[in-house]
Amino acid sequence: MEPTVKDAPEANRYEIRDGDQLLGHADYERRGDTVVFTHTEVDQDSGRTGLGSTLVKAALDDVRAKGGSVVPQCSFVRGWIGKHEEYADLVASPGTDRGPLQACGCDPSATTPGSRRQAWPGGHRQRTWWPYISPSGSAMSSMRAPSGSRK
Repeated sequence: MEPTVKDAPEANRYEIRDGDQLLGHADYERRGDTVVFTHTEVDQDSGRTGLGSTLVKAALDDVRAKGGSVVPQCSFVRGWIGKHEEYADLVASPGTDRGPLQACGCDPSATTPGSRRQAWPGGHRQRTWWPYISPSGSAMSSMRAPSGSRK
Protein backbone atom coordinates (compact mmCIF):
# COMPACT_ATOMS: atom_id res chain seq x y z
CA MET A 1 0.00 0.00 0.00
CA GLU A 2 1.21 3.51 -0.81
CA PRO A 3 1.57 5.86 2.19
CA THR A 4 -0.95 8.70 2.47
CA VAL A 5 -0.50 12.13 4.01
CA LYS A 6 -3.33 13.92 5.79
CA ASP A 7 -3.66 16.98 7.96
CA ALA A 8 -4.57 16.10 11.55
CA PRO A 9 -5.54 19.55 12.89
CA GLU A 10 -6.66 18.16 16.25
CA ALA A 11 -3.04 17.03 16.80
CA ASN A 12 -1.50 20.09 15.06
CA ARG A 13 0.40 17.97 12.56
CA TYR A 14 0.45 16.35 9.16
CA GLU A 15 0.67 12.58 9.34
CA ILE A 16 1.98 10.02 6.88
CA ARG A 17 0.34 6.61 7.27
CA ASP A 18 0.24 3.20 5.69
CA GLY A 19 -3.29 2.17 6.51
CA ASP A 20 -3.58 2.51 10.29
CA GLN A 21 0.19 2.52 10.85
CA LEU A 22 1.65 5.94 11.62
CA LEU A 23 4.94 6.30 9.71
CA GLY A 24 5.73 9.91 10.59
CA HIS A 25 4.45 13.38 11.30
CA ALA A 26 5.26 17.05 10.70
CA ASP A 27 4.22 19.12 13.73
CA TYR A 28 3.04 22.68 13.28
CA GLU A 29 1.47 25.70 14.88
CA ARG A 30 -1.17 27.59 12.92
CA ARG A 31 -1.11 31.36 13.11
CA GLY A 32 -3.84 32.60 10.83
CA ASP A 33 -2.94 31.55 7.29
CA THR A 34 0.66 30.82 8.32
CA VAL A 35 1.77 27.31 9.24
CA VAL A 36 4.89 27.25 11.44
CA PHE A 37 6.54 23.84 11.01
CA THR A 38 8.29 23.02 14.29
CA HIS A 39 9.33 19.35 14.05
CA THR A 40 9.32 16.45 11.60
CA GLU A 41 9.79 12.83 12.53
CA VAL A 42 9.57 9.58 10.55
CA ASP A 43 9.85 5.92 11.57
CA GLN A 44 13.38 4.88 10.58
CA ASP A 45 12.51 1.24 11.30
CA SER A 46 9.69 1.09 8.74
CA GLY A 47 12.11 -0.05 6.03
CA ARG A 48 10.94 2.72 3.71
CA THR A 49 12.95 5.56 2.27
CA GLY A 50 11.77 9.02 1.29
CA LEU A 51 9.00 9.19 3.89
CA GLY A 52 10.12 12.61 5.15
CA SER A 53 10.20 14.06 1.64
CA THR A 54 6.79 12.60 0.81
CA LEU A 55 5.38 14.01 4.04
CA VAL A 56 6.81 17.51 3.63
CA LYS A 57 5.90 17.78 -0.06
CA ALA A 58 2.28 16.80 0.63
CA ALA A 59 2.05 19.16 3.63
CA LEU A 60 3.43 22.08 1.62
CA ASP A 61 1.12 21.27 -1.30
CA ASP A 62 -1.82 21.37 1.14
CA VAL A 63 -0.71 24.74 2.56
CA ARG A 64 -0.37 26.08 -1.00
CA ALA A 65 -3.83 24.77 -1.97
CA LYS A 66 -5.32 26.61 1.03
CA GLY A 67 -3.55 29.87 0.11
CA GLY A 68 -1.29 29.86 3.16
CA SER A 69 2.37 30.47 3.87
CA VAL A 70 4.94 28.68 6.02
CA VAL A 71 7.68 29.41 8.53
CA PRO A 72 10.08 26.45 8.36
CA GLN A 73 11.50 26.37 11.90
CA CYS A 74 12.03 22.62 11.54
CA SER A 75 15.47 21.98 10.04
CA PHE A 76 14.18 19.16 7.82
CA VAL A 77 11.38 21.29 6.33
CA ARG A 78 13.77 24.22 5.89
CA GLY A 79 16.35 22.00 4.17
CA TRP A 80 13.72 20.40 1.94
CA ILE A 81 12.46 23.78 0.77
CA GLY A 82 16.07 24.85 0.20
CA LYS A 83 16.47 21.91 -2.20
CA HIS A 84 13.14 22.54 -3.96
CA GLU A 85 13.07 26.21 -4.97
CA GLU A 86 9.59 25.86 -6.43
CA TYR A 87 8.37 25.90 -2.81
CA ALA A 88 10.38 28.95 -1.69
CA ASP A 89 7.45 31.24 -2.49
CA LEU A 90 5.51 29.63 0.37
CA VAL A 91 7.92 31.00 2.98
CA ALA A 92 6.25 33.92 4.76
CA SER A 93 7.89 37.28 4.11
CA PRO A 94 8.50 40.00 6.71
CA GLY A 95 6.47 43.14 6.32
CA THR A 96 3.23 41.32 5.52
CA ASP A 97 0.42 40.50 7.88
CA ARG A 98 1.48 36.86 7.53
CA GLY A 99 5.19 37.49 8.07
CA PRO A 100 7.16 35.03 10.18
CA LEU A 101 8.45 37.65 12.57
CA GLN A 102 4.94 38.62 13.49
CA ALA A 103 3.85 34.97 13.48
CA CYS A 104 6.43 33.88 16.04
CA GLY A 105 6.16 36.96 18.25
CA CYS A 106 9.72 38.18 17.61
CA ASP A 107 10.38 41.89 17.63
CA PRO A 108 10.49 42.87 13.93
CA SER A 109 12.68 45.88 14.73
CA ALA A 110 15.39 43.79 16.43
CA THR A 111 18.27 43.08 14.06
CA THR A 112 21.15 42.45 16.43
CA PRO A 113 22.90 39.07 16.64
CA GLY A 114 20.78 38.17 19.67
CA SER A 115 17.50 38.72 17.86
CA ARG A 116 16.81 35.05 17.01
CA ARG A 117 16.95 35.68 13.28
CA GLN A 118 18.89 33.78 10.71
CA ALA A 119 18.98 34.07 6.94
CA TRP A 120 17.55 31.44 4.64
CA PRO A 121 20.21 28.72 4.21
CA GLY A 122 22.20 29.40 1.06
CA GLY A 123 20.60 32.83 0.68
CA HIS A 124 16.89 33.27 0.03
CA ARG A 125 16.07 35.09 -3.17
CA GLN A 126 14.38 37.88 -1.23
CA ARG A 127 16.87 37.78 1.65
CA THR A 128 14.05 37.03 4.05
CA TRP A 129 14.94 37.01 7.74
CA TRP A 130 12.99 34.65 9.94
CA PRO A 131 13.29 33.12 13.40
CA TYR A 132 15.17 29.88 13.80
CA ILE A 133 14.68 27.39 16.58
CA SER A 134 17.13 24.49 16.63
CA PRO A 135 15.87 20.88 16.69
CA SER A 136 16.64 20.78 20.41
CA GLY A 137 14.23 23.69 20.90
CA SER A 138 16.81 26.32 21.81
CA ALA A 139 16.87 29.66 20.06
CA MET A 140 19.86 30.40 17.88
CA SER A 141 21.55 33.64 18.82
CA SER A 142 23.35 34.37 15.60
CA MET A 143 22.30 35.87 12.34
CA ARG A 144 23.78 35.99 8.91
CA ALA A 145 24.00 39.31 7.13
CA PRO A 146 22.41 39.65 3.68
CA SER A 147 24.81 39.55 0.77
CA GLY A 148 26.44 42.88 0.02
CA SER A 149 26.45 44.00 3.65
CA ARG A 150 29.38 44.14 6.03
CA LYS A 151 29.63 42.45 9.37
